[in-house]
Amino acid sequence: MIGRPQSAEAAAYYFTYIDKVVGEDALAIIENQLQETARERISGKLYRFWALMLGNGQERRRR
Repeated sequence: MIGRPQSAEAAAYYFTYIDKVVGEDALAIIENQLQETARERISGKLYRFWALMLGNGQERRRR
């Protein structure tokens, strides 16, 4: 774990954003965000796939 930067390690401007990070382990936070994003993208693609498949099935039944 690297930890939070000290005031001498970054310009004051960046602490506007650094202070918004909850917790001490920024790498773990980024890894969690990447996993959440991947899950959201996969679930979105699966939803579109099944909606397309079910939609096509319903169209066939109408004919």
